[in-house]
Amino acid sequence: MMFRNAALFLLLASPAAAFLAPSTSSTKTTTSSLNIVQDEDTAVMDKVKEVWSTTTKKKRIAGNTAEFDSIVTSRFPGAITNLELETKVIQKLVDNGFSSENTLLATSLCADEVARVLEDDFVKVFGNNFNLGGLSGFPFAGNTGFGAMSGHIPDGGKCLVIYGPHVGVAKDENLISLNETNKHNSIPDGGKCLVIYGPHVGVAKDGTVGKVERAGIELIDTCCGSAIAASNYLKGITDGGAKITMSLQQFTDFQQGAVQELILPHGKRLADAENRMIELPYAIYESQDILMGDIIDAGCAGIKEGGLALLGGIQINTAPDTMDYFHPLRFDYMDSDGNIVEDWLPTLTQ
Repeated sequence: MMFRNAALFLLLASPAAAFLAPSTSSTKTTTSSLNIVQDEDTAVMDKVKEVWSTTTKKKRIAGNTAEFDSIVTSRFPGAITNLELETKVIQKLVDNGFSSENTLLATSLCADEVARVLEDDFVKVFGNNFNLGGLSGFPFAGNTGFGAMSGHIPDGGKCLVIYGPHVGVAKDENLISLNETNKHNSIPDGGKCLVIYGPHVGVAKDGTVGKVERAGIELIDTCCGSAIAASNYLKGITDGGAKITMSLQQFTDFQQGAVQELILPHGKRLADAENRMIELPYAIYESQDILMGDIIDAGCAGIKEGGLALLGGIQINTAPDTMDYFHPLRFDYMDSDGNIVEDWLPTLTQ
């Protein structure tokens, strides 16, 4: 097939200065409603160019040969590079009024660090993301998380939700399901790992603990909403007015237990698949898509008037010196009632 990445690289550079040319726009800066510093005169698409102008990105572009592109796309027909995905998605969003200032980014992607590559690219354009996801990319934040996220959308603003599982493709053409591998194998040989963990709590300007001011929102919001909801649930039990409504589970690995339960309906499909590792992310995606739909249906009342863009698909992670890919399976624009206004998927597939 025709190798398209060089053309996309040129596309980002046109029609003005070259892709890597320094910006000549005004240097007057503002802080956006999502707390990112930006040039007022810098277009959103210029941010995409900046993302792909780093030394790391240029190495990945250079390493993405036509041969490797064919390896990936022959196994995942419809997959496009992250460069192509980000260029097309963000251009469509810009054309429909999404900006760095009025848009909250929310993601439901796997906890694996390789899943951060795509997420970080969008963060550099739209600002810090609200994380809805957990293992394998399932939206473990659920209805509570989606409700909290909706409340963080800038007043009158919009939301972009990106979700889906991921799979790895090695240079030797072997498929590795990153949903099944042990994550300790991601630590470099002889290397080290830094794990940062802990809850979070808000303190408002007036000293109120459990509340926090959020950029672009007048309401002083709860923080952490999930912990406070759990505390209220526990208080109801300890005060004697409520009963425990669920049995205790193995909380040291409850997400993986849930993932295993959620893919049970796909047992025969995976057993019959010609290549289980190719079929697995599609099976997981279907389960995630159902869950995401249920969560949006339950929480659509919280979506603000700017609406919501929903991008779903499969991340295809590759070596550090080649570009990652994404197979887009859903790209919808939804109104504040949760109704699909327009199917934008053809923007990415044509």
